[in-house]
Amino acid sequence: MPVHAADRRDFVPTDEQAAAAERFVDFVDRYGMHTPAIVALEASKPMNRVASVMALMAAPSVSLLFGTQALQHLGQMLDDRRALEYVLRRLEERI
Repeated sequence: MPVHAADRRDFVPTDEQAAAAERFVDFVDRYGMHTPAIVALEASKPMNRVASVMALMAAPSVSLLFGTQALQHLGQMLDDRRALEYVLRRLEERI
């Protein structure tokens, strides 16, 4: 797959996006689910737009764990491949 110029720039999250990513990483860290989370995110790279829609569709049930706002920000972030890399880096820093 060709690398687009937009994919070469680092993702700079907004404060809300950074907080949502941290909340997700904290949840994964609390339960020791680093490997399954990393595998799931890596596997979703080719279909990152689908993953973001799935996160938004799961909002009613998953929002109990993360909060509605955090889940919406995380779902919007996952629509951007660079944001997916940002979340993966944050997870890998916790291992």
